[in-house]
Amino acid sequence: MLLARFRNLFFLPSNPMAQFMNPILIETLKRIALLGGAKRELEISSSALGSSLGVSQQAASKRLIDMEKAGAVRRGMSVKRQRVKITESGIRELRREYLEYRRIFEDRNRIYLSGKAASGVGEGRYYMSQNEYLEQFGKALGFEPYHGTLNIDLDDAEASKLQSLDASEGIVLRGFSSGGRTFGDVKCFKAKIKGAECAVIIPKRTHYRHMVEVVAAKRLRETLGIKDGDILELMIEI
Repeated sequence: MLLARFRNLFFLPSNPMAQFMNPILIETLKRIALLGGAKRELEISSSALGSSLGVSQQAASKRLIDMEKAGAVRRGMSVKRQRVKITESGIRELRREYLEYRRIFEDRNRIYLSGKAASGVGEGRYYMSQNEYLEQFGKALGFEPYHGTLNIDLDDAEASKLQSLDASEGIVLRGFSSGGRTFGDVKCFKAKIKGAECAVIIPKRTHYRHMVEVVAAKRLRETLGIKDGDILELMIEI
């Protein structure tokens, strides 16, 4: 047991994805990004990286190896130095860290989600095509939504933040019966994406917990130039 405790103190987790949560790797990833490695291939030696971090060349080299194994960076060799580029997974981890700091220093009545624009199942679009919902929506949020939704696909970590919405009252559009079918309640939250006013809609009976559907007065894909795969940040009032 003592040996296991010793290993937990000084060694990184064996699961590569778990390494993302290690603050040492986050610090190193942030340093590489600040040096330009988020936007381009950064030519840097392990010694130079170690100096910028205040650690030895060996420690910096070990961190790079661990991050490469975890899929956070790609490495290659130039004539004199190694080339390092942060991957999409690494950028996503930095973005998650950034959003968590925003939650600390900004309004606690907001949450921030980050995900990819995606083509969705259209569940929210179907709900928003019902006149009974549209009438309630206009009164509650002040605009009649475009008959379509912008879908944002979330990874597991981002999807876990939806628990905050589950625990929040939100703006409830009451369900109704029509044509022999019963429509359940829909919960809404005011939101912003790229500065544009919008709202998140969550049907009470939804089964898609990794997809957020966003509505606005106009088609957001056109007004904001959004295409599938774009990384989007969504601010939601709770």
